[in-house]
Amino acid sequence: MVMQSIAGSGSYQYCCIDRSILARWLSVKVAPRIDACIPANFSANQITIFAALFAIAMVSSIAFAPPRWAAGMPPFCAFLLLMYCILDHVDGYRARKTGHSSAWGEFLDHGVDSGVVSLVALTILMCGAGQGVDALIAIFFMTSLTLATVMLWTEQYKTGQLRLPMLGPVEGIFVTVLYLLSCMFPYMNQSLAAEMFPGISRIEVTLLVISAVVLGVATYRLISIPGMVRLTGPFLLLCSLLLGSVAWRPEALFLSVSVLALSTLSHASTIIFARLTQTTLSFPHQALLILFPMAVFGASLLNLSISHWLWLIPGCIAVNTIRVWVAALRILRPAYLISATG
Repeated sequence: MVMQSIAGSGSYQYCCIDRSILARWLSVKVAPRIDACIPANFSANQITIFAALFAIAMVSSIAFAPPRWAAGMPPFCAFLLLMYCILDHVDGYRARKTGHSSAWGEFLDHGVDSGVVSLVALTILMCGAGQGVDALIAIFFMTSLTLATVMLWTEQYKTGQLRLPMLGPVEGIFVTVLYLLSCMFPYMNQSLAAEMFPGISRIEVTLLVISAVVLGVATYRLISIPGMVRLTGPFLLLCSLLLGSVAWRPEALFLSVSVLALSTLSHASTIIFARLTQTTLSFPHQALLILFPMAVFGASLLNLSISHWLWLIPGCIAVNTIRVWVAALRILRPAYLISATG
């Protein structure tokens, strides 16, 4: 079954072809019921922001919860993730129902989705058996997911269409929810943590297989459309350098994950913004993105202190991320206000 959503507001038109059965079920069956429970004065963009708060709370609850709450964190995170997934479909339903679809709404929706990818991957690695995953395997897993996200938006930028497969983001979220719920059972954790090969556990093998499949699909998309390699080159190089840095300094995993999350949000938002404004895609920050990781990687090889360098990388990417979102707010927001008041 192919689900096609087209929402127009003035000269703006958004088209998404989603072959996912689960996504269709959420949009047709669940979203209208949840939308009926949300006050009418809530806009679609406000629902999108509220959904993002669920995703942020999901990671924050694991990172800052007291140790005595550890057993209850996985199911709580599963609930938060499921709420994010549902609201992510409710915002589109409300935008179509009220006729207030806009370029700014699409930017906000897809931008939030891009940032949540790394948060979901981080949640998997912080819960249950995932806590013992080797740092290099963890960063490889997250790199594959974030790379696939950047590939998706780049493909839409080049072709003008967003085509989601039968097994897509929604299926991935539901699998993650099931995994988090399984973390409540100690024997499940023991089974996943057991070694499948010498020195590698079942959960690590699973993550490696998922990473290989996702990277394979992303690479196929990368080489099938001319120009995509050039557009994603800085991001690919950044991911490679982060892998090398984590290989030498496993204790830098958390900061590397932060860099990946910010970099995904930065690159994906730049791509989405360029498509919506019909401008030429460029990465003016690519020199900094390459220079700082190379400096960190070099410091790691020389076994020097890298504490100061590590904080420069997310700082650099965060500045560019803020720049893109501020530009989108300045340019796309007026069009949204006109459509909302018209």
